[in-house]
Amino acid sequence: MVVEFSEWIPNSEDSILTVRVETKMEGDLVLNNNLEEKKIWIYKNIPEVSALYQNRPNPFRDVTTIKYALRNKAKVTIEIYNVLGQRVYVWDLGVKEAGFHYVKWDGKDSRGVKVSSGIYFVRFTSGDFQAIKKIVKLR
Repeated sequence: MVVEFSEWIPNSEDSILTVRVETKMEGDLVLNNNLEEKKIWIYKNIPEVSALYQNRPNPFRDVTTIKYALRNKAKVTIEIYNVLGQRVYVWDLGVKEAGFHYVKWDGKDSRGVKVSSGIYFVRFTSGDFQAIKKIVKLR
């Protein structure tokens, strides 16, 4: 059975979706002959712990994705530092809902200039939680 949804994305407030499903059996000539209404429960995917995941791809040339998880709603800051400890880029993301999120870094500093190849560090801060990951930028 194939069920298709068109232009529907669940809101965080949605918990039950009512779907009308029509199954057409071989030999059926009458439409709506097998129409059923089904309820589907929607559960928001909440991580058990807050975490910073390793960026992908790593090493990277142009763009890399930095994924993180929030156990609870919290203020989030992500910073990129070079090996000298100088802050290269910062995302002050404000308060984010619990769940899985990501940002993309295009390998540029705060002024929009491409950074040189080398080792960088991602520092993730969310409430009392902090984590650091090493990333490698290639030319």
